[in-house]
Amino acid sequence: MASQMCYFCQNPVKAEANNCPHCGQPQILQGKYRLTGLLGQGGFGIVYDATDLRFNRRYAIKAIITSSATAQTQVLEEANILAGHARHFPFMPEIYDTWSERDRTFLVIEYVPGPTLADLLDDHGRWTAAQVEQFMRVTLADLVRFIICAANTNKPIQTSIARLNCSQTPIFRFCLPQCWRYVMVALTLPKT
Repeated sequence: MASQMCYFCQNPVKAEANNCPHCGQPQILQGKYRLTGLLGQGGFGIVYDATDLRFNRRYAIKAIITSSATAQTQVLEEANILAGHARHFPFMPEIYDTWSERDRTFLVIEYVPGPTLADLLDDHGRWTAAQVEQFMRVTLADLVRFIICAANTNKPIQTSIARLNCSQTPIFRFCLPQCWRYVMVALTLPKT
């Protein structure tokens, strides 16, 4: 039997194992998505790097903490709205699959390679006012168009899943409020 490496503890795991026998972390979700890495985590959940075992495609899978059936329904409705508009907006990744399991709701999302906004700040230091203005101008223009389109669906949007572009570099962000935090950090960090 072939073996893989656990993305979490780096120990060998049988290719068909659903969980790592060493650390207990999930390895395969829904019988078809192999988790290959951790892209990030925060207060709302975890984002995994994953490969679709059927089509050998790379995705990002966000496991959102949803503590009630109402929260799960809300996330799934918002994902449905976002999926209906994603191909029309450059800042939004495609959503390919969703499901809920225990206290988590999972979104299988287009993987967008490239550095995060935090990585760019670490590498290039504080942005100038002109760079922040350009970033906000592009981001807000697309975001306003999305909100207007989403408003026509008569469903509230409280969570945003976004791919932001800055200087032609794709930046993958899952929650737009993080964008504002990084912009504020960019304005206040001293040059290195």
